[in-house]
Amino acid sequence: MYSNRFWSKFIFSLVMTGVCALVTACGSPSSPAAGDAGKSTSSKTKTAANTKAADKVAGNKGEQLVANFNFKEWDSLTPRRWKAEPGDKIVKASGTEPNSINVELKPSGTDKYTMLRQYLSGNLAGKKITLTLRAKSSEPKTLSAKLNFETASGPQTIALDAGGRGGWESVSRTVSIPADAKANSDMLTIVLRPSAKKSALVDYVMITAE
Repeated sequence: MYSNRFWSKFIFSLVMTGVCALVTACGSPSSPAAGDAGKSTSSKTKTAANTKAADKVAGNKGEQLVANFNFKEWDSLTPRRWKAEPGDKIVKASGTEPNSINVELKPSGTDKYTMLRQYLSGNLAGKKITLTLRAKSSEPKTLSAKLNFETASGPQTIALDAGGRGGWESVSRTVSIPADAKANSDMLTIVLRPSAKKSALVDYVMITAE
């Protein structure tokens, strides 16, 4: 009797030891292994980082100075915070990304420019700024973004031309604003020249200051 009990306990002990070893090796089926948990956290972090990065424009750092720079907000037929000239030549267009909006500038058909303009608040004097334009035009040197401001020596202009190669392009220019630039004299203008025969699309125009 004693022998039978001894061997029963011994076999039971061996079986339980094997089960514990198997569970330890395979891991609990109801929760991920430590390595998988780390990968999941890393993946979520990367996704969040990518989402934030998608809201920014590569290569632009610093304070964004242009209101409604991507034309998402409109008052009737005009982008909010912008003045359109002539009004009937500025049109809302669907963007290439979901829920995105572009602005279309149509040729005036006269000797006048088609323009969007906005006065910037604050003082850019002595600051280093980057002007960036993302646009689609098929005629070189017809579409431009311009920053105009006043200095003690007179008016100054920083111009940036779209490539005009027929596809979407981003162009940028970094400059230092003179220390004697007058506060609240800065005006950003997007212009389609009278020589243009075709419309141009603008995705965004940005000015960032460091």
